[in-house]
Amino acid sequence: EYPDRIGTYTEGASVLLVEGRIADAEDLLDQGLEVFPGNPILLNDRGMTRLLSGNLPGASADFDAALAADPVDADFVANAALGAALEGDETRAIKLWSRVLSPADVDRNLAIARAARGRFSEAP
Repeated sequence: EYPDRIGTYTEGASVLLVEGRIADAEDLLDQGLEVFPGNPILLNDRGMTRLLSGNLPGASADFDAALAADPVDADFVANAALGAALEGDETRAIKLWSRVLSPADVDRNLAIARAARGRFSEAP
């Protein structure tokens, strides 16, 4: 109904995710990115949907694009770090997480990412 508002896409995707409709949420965010190319919020949200579907390369690309568009937003920094950690680039992950987290939290996040990494190597 309101294609000129970012919330149409972000909030709609959130509802779809609650319903377990990950592919539909990603499709809706794709539509939003057609209207708002390069929007970091939409890129970050699509990165999350891609992460949920096991598409780590796609998720990391979206997180990196969101970070490039807005390099100071803590969510974008943290999600780019998560993508890097899950892909095995721990040096980059530590550098990014250190911008927004305490050293103890960086260590905890890195341990969680290491434990989860195998789930993504098995994904299609």
